[in-house]
Parts: sequence; C-alpha cells; structure tokens
Amino acid sequence: MCFHKGCSSYRKSIRRDVIEGEFAVLLNDITPSPAKLSIAKRMFSAAWNDR
Repeated sequence: MCFHKGCSSYRKSIRRDVIEGEFAVLLNDITPSPAKLSIAKRMFSAAWNDR
C-alpha cells in the first residue's frame, strides 16, 4: 500500500502474487551473464592476489 498522497496508487493495495511475480521478473532481468561473472571473478582474484 502506498501512503504518498501524490502517487496514483495512494491508499491502494497490490496483490501479493502480483508483487512477487514482478519481483521475480526483475531479478531475472538483473542476473549477470556468465561472461560478466567470469570477468568479475578474474578481477576479484587479481585484486585479492595483489594484496
């Protein structure tokens, strides 16, 4: 439920299954690709080894 008076959803509730479904889609959209994970792993390993 939104309590901000200027919001179009003010005093309206959103069903739990709708919120959870949209959140799952959001998580899938921000999941990094395997290539990006590989690059990040190499970067962290290099930084770790430099210390």
